[in-house]
Amino acid sequence: MYENGDGVKRDFEKAVELFKQAADQGHAGAQIKLGNADIQFKLGVMYKNEEGVEQDFNKAVKWFRQAADQGDAGAQWILGLMYEDGEGVTQDFEEAGSMYKNEE
Repeated sequence: MYENGDGVKRDFEKAVELFKQAADQGHAGAQIKLGNADIQFKLGVMYKNEEGVEQDFNKAVKWFRQAADQGDAGAQWILGLMYEDGEGVTQDFEEAGSMYKNEE
């Protein structure tokens, strides 16, 4: 409901909070949704670009990292940029290069 604004005001933060609660209680669908690299990447984009949620580079890094760890090339690329620019992480050109290399 909150994810799509079905009958309520669209609220991505509330949707993620509820997905986490459901996943913690063993709801397989919520666990899959939060464990899906595409969803993790989209959450990273939302937090990085302030799309429906308050901008939070730390949360963006967290979600991009989870997607990148599953081999998502887009997440690896954006993490590289964030390490290069020091957004949500300590600026680290070596780590940025590593992310770019993984993305290939």
